[in-house]
Parts: sequence; C-alpha cells; structure tokens
Amino acid sequence: MLIPTMSISVLLVVPSIASAAAATSCDVSRHGAQGGGADDTAVLQGILDDPACAEVLFPAGRKFAASVLFVRRSDVVLTLEANATLSGLPAAFVRDRPDCATEAGLEFNWTSWCALLRVESAANFTLRGTGTIAPGGIGGASPDFYSAVHVSSTVGVSLSEVTIHCTAWWWCTVLHNASFVAVSRLFVDGFDGRDGLDMVNCRHVLVEDSRIEGSDDALCFKTISNDGLAAHPSFNVTVRRSMIASHWCNAIQFGSATEVDMHGFTIEDVRITSARKAAIGIVSMDGANISAVLLRNVTIDGRASIATPLFVKIGNRADCEDGKGTCWRPGSIRDVRVTRMTAVEWGHVSHPAPGHGASYTITVEGLNASYPAGPLTIDSLTLATPGGGTAADAAVEPPFSPLQYQPRFDGTRPSFGLFARFVRNLSVAASSIRLDADEADGRPAIVADRVSGLRLKALDVGGGGGAEAPCQLAARNCSGDWSDGGKLPSCEWRPAASVAETWGSHEVLSGD
Repeated sequence: MLIPTMSISVLLVVPSIASAAAATSCDVSRHGAQGGGADDTAVLQGILDDPACAEVLFPAGRKFAASVLFVRRSDVVLTLEANATLSGLPAAFVRDRPDCATEAGLEFNWTSWCALLRVESAANFTLRGTGTIAPGGIGGASPDFYSAVHVSSTVGVSLSEVTIHCTAWWWCTVLHNASFVAVSRLFVDGFDGRDGLDMVNCRHVLVEDSRIEGSDDALCFKTISNDGLAAHPSFNVTVRRSMIASHWCNAIQFGSATEVDMHGFTIEDVRITSARKAAIGIVSMDGANISAVLLRNVTIDGRASIATPLFVKIGNRADCEDGKGTCWRPGSIRDVRVTRMTAVEWGHVSHPAPGHGASYTITVEGLNASYPAGPLTIDSLTLATPGGGTAADAAVEPPFSPLQYQPRFDGTRPSFGLFARFVRNLSVAASSIRLDADEADGRPAIVADRVSGLRLKALDVGGGGGAEAPCQLAARNCSGDWSDGGKLPSCEWRPAASVAETWGSHEVLSGD
C-alpha cells in the first residue's frame, strides 16, 4: 500500500522576501493611483505591466479600486501593506464581461476566468502583506460572479498573510494548473461567499498556518480535463497546521469535479470547526483515480455545525457533468489512511438546510462490486457519535445514488459509527467508536456490506446511556477477520428490504 508517511516538502522557485525587497519597488500611490474609491484600473494595470516594477506596493492604510487587473509578467511581487485594501468595481467589470453574470459554463471556462486579480504569469508570482483584497467590498455578498484571485498555469506561486474577503460567487480564490505553490498565514474569509480556496489540477502544493472559510466548500481539490488539462493530474499536496470551516457544505473536499487523477495528499494537524455536510469529503465522480491520501492528527470540533466527520464515495456521473457530452468511466479511491483523528463534538447541526440532516454516520462506499473503494486504513480514531437511531433504522439499506456526491443522498445509515459498502481491504484498529455519554441508539456501531478483506482489531465500541443493539458489527457478504479476539459482538446484517442497484434512466458505465 502506497501511503505518504511524512510531510511533503515543497520546493518553490518564487523569489525570497529579501530578494524581492531589494528589487525595484513601485508604490502605486506615487505612480498615479488616486485611491479613495476612484477607478484606478488603467493606472494599476500600467504599473503591473511595467518591467521596471519587480514589486507593486499598495501602501499602508490606503484603499484602491479596479475592475480587473492582469499579472502577465513573471517574477512579480504584489505587496499589500497593513490596512491597505484592493477592492473591485463590479459594475464596471460586468459591463465588459456580461458572461460572468451567471454561473452557466463558467466552472470549465478556466482560461477566461471572472476575477478581480487574474494572474497569468509563466513563473514566480508572490502575493504578500497584511492588507485585504475584497472584490465586492468588505464582507460583500454581491456581486455573485466575481472571484478575488485567479491563478492560471503559473509555476511558482506564494500567497502569504493577506486577507481575502469573498463575494457570493461560487469560487473566491482559485488556482488552475499551478505548480510549486506555497500558501502561508492566509485568511480566506468566505462565510459570506461560496468556495473559499480551490486548487484545480495543481501540483507540489503546501498550505500551512492558514485559516480558510467558505459558505460552500472551504478548501477544495478538483481536476478537470478540458482545454489542455487532461495531461495534468494533481499530486504532492500538503495541508498542515490550519483551521478550515464551511458554513453550509464540506470543510475539505476532493471533488466533485474529478476528471483527472489525484494522488499524494497529506492533511495533518488540521482543525475543522464547521461543515454542515462532511468535515472531509473524498469523492470520485468523473473517472479520477484518487490515491495515497493521508489524514493525520485531524480534530473535528463543531457540535452544532458538523454533520459527519468523513465521507468517502465512488460515483459515476453518467449524465456528463461538464455539459459537453463527455461521460466518464468509473474511477477509484485507494490507499487512504486515517490516523489519530478525533471527532467528539459533531452531529447536532442546528437548522440544517432543507433536505439535509443533522448528522450522518461516517461512510465509505464504492460504486459496486466491480469498483470497490479501498484499500482504506483507520487507526487511532476517537469517535463520539450523536446516537438517536432506532432498531428499525438498523434494518434500513441506504439507497444507491451514484450520480450524487452529497452525504444526504444515502439517507439514514443502519449503523451509528461506520457504514461501509463495496469496499476492499478495510482495516480499523486501535480506535474508539462510542455513543455520547447521554445518548442511546438501536443500531450497531459498524455495518459492513460486501466488504472483502475486513480487519477489525483493538476496538472500543458501544457506550451511551441507553440500550444497545444486540451486536456491534453487522456484516453481509463480507470476508476477513473481524472477531477482535471474540471481544466484538457480531451478527449478520439483514436489511428489511434490499435496494436494487438501479439508477433510473442512467446506467453505470463499465470500464476496462
């Protein structure tokens, strides 16, 4: 099994802070920018295009505005000093880009993105300082078509210390096909927006010591295949020592656009405080093979704002998600290790969105017997679950929903701790899966359905203040060793009614 065992070093080619300071610095206020809300687009663009300006400096305490700015040169440092602000001019922007007023087709139009700051440098772009970028104004929820920053195909990117306020647009800070990326001490304020930080087909990435928030997915890894990106998988990515929060969706999400392979991800020493879907979601919906993912020292702490700690699923979006008639072969999710994850305050989501629940059992699900998820290893998990299930719930078989990537479409799970279906080589060891102290549940802790190579060892399961289910592992058509030395009561899982593996008018595509 290929599993990353240590943090991945990211070798950047961006200029150092010291060398950037020694280069020619152009203070925009001394090169014609008026500030104070005036439209400085033309002046600022001229400075950004000036090869004599290695550093473009927005001075402390000043406010500047532009509709859209391009960084086309290599080796550019953009510095926002303390309390400096670069704001957008939405009305002026949309006059030039009326196509940006709607979301239709924009996710795949990555070569002509709708953003305030568009970075198209071949190499070496640095955004730094303690100032603010706010395309729709501070805390602006309008317009809904305007990203703050978009980086396209740049080798060597450094984003540090800046605060980015998001609009209600789907994407706030976006990198397409970027490589050798360092994000440090960045604050993405996206609770009034949608996605906070999206990395699409990116490679050699380090995100550390940052706070990333989104109303939609907060930190999102995706891959698409159009306009030359099919040859660029995403790999060698590390996220560490950061706080991640989503107001309505997933805190850390792989997908849902997953058209090109993704491998070599380490997420460690991360705290997740809000995610009304999944704290961490890993889905392959469009044919991507996702592999070598390490989740280590993850703390999930959001009693009233996290629905489930982990959701892993292989789907098959046979309805051509890109809208271009390209249907995908099933992908895979394999070689995933979860170690030292703590999730003791979750599952009591207040005021869930319509159609969503307050809690979902941790779920690992393959597409079918031909496309199972796994291998997947869980060890040193501390899980306190909200309970509330009934004996009748234990006999419910969740529906098959390969076209859907959200946890809610599996409905009520028949277990309170872990539900696994169509998985190969699933190992859970040295872990605690228990009900909250005052909770009761009529379901077993674990339900395994068509899992091959199931290994359970040194588990502490059960707990709660009420009657427990007659067994703590219910299994159907499984193979492996789950007796845990006779300490884990097990039984056969017999759902009240079997769910047919049908998908309406869609068929799951079979691959070679």
